[in-house]
Amino acid sequence: ELGAGTGLVGLVAEKLGADEVVLTDLSSGMAILRRNCVKQGSEAKVVELLWGGPISSQVPRGALVIGCDVVYNHDEATSQALVRTIMDLIGSTGTCMITYENRSSDGSLSDLEFFDRINDVCEVECVQLSQYGYGISEEDEWRVLYRYTAK
Repeated sequence: ELGAGTGLVGLVAEKLGADEVVLTDLSSGMAILRRNCVKQGSEAKVVELLWGGPISSQVPRGALVIGCDVVYNHDEATSQALVRTIMDLIGSTGTCMITYENRSSDGSLSDLEFFDRINDVCEVECVQLSQYGYGISEEDEWRVLYRYTAK
């Protein structure tokens, strides 16, 4: 999981049967991730990852990469680093799934930087989350799941 924060998404994936879970975030997030893994009896690895930087050998390549709410108001350099990290992780065989919520009625221009960059290097499928319920109405087009694979 990229930008795992508290690790909720990765921990749920593990509970649902994921073979291997690696929670990544900045160094400032390591303590809470480790603590939450202990509280949940998780075997997930907790690994520091700065987008665009070197990737630890503990983080598998060519697998499923997930990110929940990691695209929000980034500058150009951060968007570029996130795309580079995703591409390094998925390689030619993996998949990246990113949930996104547009938080402004006119769209966030800074978020477009990420989407333009990743759409240049990946095939994309957009899935409306409203079809799954979870309190999201059918008219809600602002919460989506993007599935990316390398071109």
